[in-house]
Amino acid sequence: MRDSVTGEPIVRDVLLRDDIYPGPHTGPAEDILVRWREDIVIHGVQMPEGFEMPAEEDELSVMPGEDPRVISGDHQIHGVFVGVGNPFAGVGQVPQGNMNLLDMTPTILHLRGLAIPTAMDGKVLTSAMNDQWLASNPVQTTEVSGIQPTADGSDDGDPSDFDPEEQKVLEERLRSLGYIE
Repeated sequence: MRDSVTGEPIVRDVLLRDDIYPGPHTGPAEDILVRWREDIVIHGVQMPEGFEMPAEEDELSVMPGEDPRVISGDHQIHGVFVGVGNPFAGVGQVPQGNMNLLDMTPTILHLRGLAIPTAMDGKVLTSAMNDQWLASNPVQTTEVSGIQPTADGSDDGDPSDFDPEEQKVLEERLRSLGYIE
């Protein structure tokens, strides 16, 4: 695959699902993951000679409304993490390469005082937290098999347990986010 303007190759890696996702629930994941180059600006995907956009959007094998010849956004594997508050006080900058997007969920769980499931990908970003806070808030892990009740004994968040009003609010939120029609 090449850039639509410069003709430069735009793919860094093509990875197979089973090589990057562990566990028994990988079936719904995409079969391949394309990692784009991050060292160049990608303007769009150069289409093969004679390629014409189908007249009907339904015929496209890309996202509706997207033209593969034009890139409308850009994502990079490295992002920015900003930690504010007591857990992060006095730490300063954490070395690049010490964090991963997969680390966000376990870190948030830890900051909320919750145990981290041992099967969860990622790690708690202890390198971004000060030693004093970590000493009084050690990372805890737990084995999880199926839905577990919460620590305070409240329901487990299963939507079938919601009363009709809670179900209506949930559906409205999902609809406003475009997850359901």
